Amino acid sequence: MENKFAGQSANQSGQRFLDSSAPRLIRHAESCETAGGEFVSSSAGKDQKLSREFEGRALIGAAGAVISSLDKKTNNRNTEADLTAVPVGRGKHCGRFSIRGRDIRTNKICYRRVNCGSWTCSYCGPRKAKRAKRAIRDLAETLGLHYFLTLTIDPAHLREGEDAMKHLQACFDKFRTYLRRKFGISPVYIRVVEFTKTGLPHYHILIDRYIEQQWISQTWDQLGGGRIVWIKRARIQKIAHYLAKYLTKELLLSAPKGTRRITTARAVKLFPKFQSEIVWELLRSSIWFLHKRASQTIFEVNEIQLDEENYLKAFSISVLDTPEHEPG
Repeated sequence: MENKFAGQSANQSGQRFLDSSAPRLIRHAESCETAGGEFVSSSAGKDQKLSREFEGRALIGAAGAVISSLDKKTNNRNTEADLTAVPVGRGKHCGRFSIRGRDIRTNKICYRRVNCGSWTCSYCGPRKAKRAKRAIRDLAETLGLHYFLTLTIDPAHLREGEDAMKHLQACFDKFRTYLRRKFGISPVYIRVVEFTKTGLPHYHILIDRYIEQQWISQTWDQLGGGRIVWIKRARIQKIAHYLAKYLTKELLLSAPKGTRRITTARAVKLFPKFQSEIVWELLRSSIWFLHKRASQTIFEVNEIQLDEENYLKAFSISVLDTPEHEPG
């Protein structure tokens, strides 16, 4: 009996698949056979059909063995990290540079990886979305953003070939002016863009005051948006529930490249700058190159930090007190 197996190579250990047609990029390079190191063989009868395709288009014939492509023993979350392994499939510039700073309290030189922070990066995108969701929830409770406002656009107001996103943004810029005239001050808000299945954008807005629905509808329609608007007040306890239901990572990551997904009033700082006592300098070298070079010196490499996927994120070096002993 001839057995056909899912294609394996020395670079496909721990390979996982998103679905049956789009295999995930390889995460690390260690050889792997099967989950648990055993082969599981199952034959199909003449009239028997396989219940599903083997993931990754590795189809099994009428008689074949189905092998798990995920080896639990070598999954990079459960094994000792390879500090020389460089992740693939992330943003083009993710991890390309590093930063270095000297901690005068411990007399150590610290090195940290610089991530790209792009929404489209397979590593930075989900992390940024999770961080944004948490920040919006905290700010909504702190600033009293108790009202949920939704603004849509009427396709009839779009000229032929006009960019719907630019049209929506132009309408909202005018709408802010009208709000400032109505209340005397600019309302505090956090705005998130979402796209429908047809590709039309609309805004979900957390705002600090109630506005009459009729006034919103009339004003927004006059500005070129449309008459379909929605506003609702919720208790503070409901804010987290609302965000968990509507403001998902999938929503934040679904916007086209180049779209500004989250916008806030000028008084709102969604991602405040990180405060550190260490003065950092940018190095045009990757963290993996710097770690390799540091390992070849007399200095002790310690305080190694890994990211969620077990790749090197930061490390430090213990140095002598004299400046001439500091590594370059």
